[in-house]
Amino acid sequence: AVVSTQSTGTSLRQNFAAVTPPLAVTMGILCCVSDYLKTLGSSFDNVNYMYWSLAFVSAEFLFDTYLIWRQRRVVKETETRTEDVKKLMDEETYLKARSYSLEKINFGIIH
Repeated sequence: AVVSTQSTGTSLRQNFAAVTPPLAVTMGILCCVSDYLKTLGSSFDNVNYMYWSLAFVSAEFLFDTYLIWRQRRVVKETETRTEDVKKLMDEETYLKARSYSLEKINFGIIH
């Protein structure tokens, strides 16, 4: 049974036919994506997550250690105040801050 709409005079079947092709395309795309995700899921079944986690943690540790050593070298080599630091603190305070920074970095490396 075809039901007519009052305002336009078109049938619901025609309205549904106008909506169906985009809906069919969308459903086709969703089915393809679903099948693709299923194949991806099966390819991750044999992944050893313990080794990947260990590799990530090791890489992070090495990067952090590199940054610490680089900062230690900069603090150790910078014995004089820059112009900006001269405006903020006197020589004695700078030397104390520099010494404290070196000790803090060395303590962090050891412990």
